[in-house]
Amino acid sequence: MLDCVYRVAPHLSYNLPNLKFGLEYDLTATEYGKLQSNGRVINPYIINNHRVVPSVSYFF
Repeated sequence: MLDCVYRVAPHLSYNLPNLKFGLEYDLTATEYGKLQSNGRVINPYIINNHRVVPSVSYFF
């Protein structure tokens, strides 16, 4: 059973007159485990997902 989900996604960008360079890091984490009778999860397992997304935009 899923207990909670966390997400952090900072984004950096550098702008020039016709160009934009960007970089985003995304960390998503979740906890799951066995459901207790009170509705909480016991002995949660933590799963992490890391993602890095670069971007380049050209404006004309």
